[in-house]
Amino acid sequence: MTRSALWRSLLAVVVFACASALAQGERAAITELRTQWMAAYNSGDIGAVVALYSLDAHQYLPTGEVLHGPEAIRSWIQTWRDDALSMHDSVTLTLLATRLETMGNSGYEVGAYNLRAGDGTLVDHGDYVVILVSTANGWRIAYHMTTSTMLGQQMAQMMGDGM
Repeated sequence: MTRSALWRSLLAVVVFACASALAQGERAAITELRTQWMAAYNSGDIGAVVALYSLDAHQYLPTGEVLHGPEAIRSWIQTWRDDALSMHDSVTLTLLATRLETMGNSGYEVGAYNLRAGDGTLVDHGDYVVILVSTANGWRIAYHMTTSTMLGQQMAQMMGDGM
């Protein structure tokens, strides 16, 4: 192997190692964002939840409605939590990511959520997809899409009742 080829090989290994370490750091930061989202929601700090969204964020609800901007998202998250608390003494949200990818300054996470009452009763569950952007303030949620198995069951029940 020539000296030039050896240097190119060494450079390729260094570049790959740096890219891999960078991707791992980005994944860790997004995992931390998910942890912060859950902790803030579970403590009732909806302001801290909304701070994890970009200023031009979009929330796609299970009903098909699309919310634009932090204030609309804040209102929906607060209402979702308040509705659950109107029926239960406490609720705990768990997010379980099943896929997380980054591509430069953007990324996405796919997962499932469970919302349980303090006694363990399942209040709601479904799937989510978030598209994230890297900003000067760290990773932020730009698009958030959610399904709800419970909402689907409620709608099917209403349609069975003649609606």
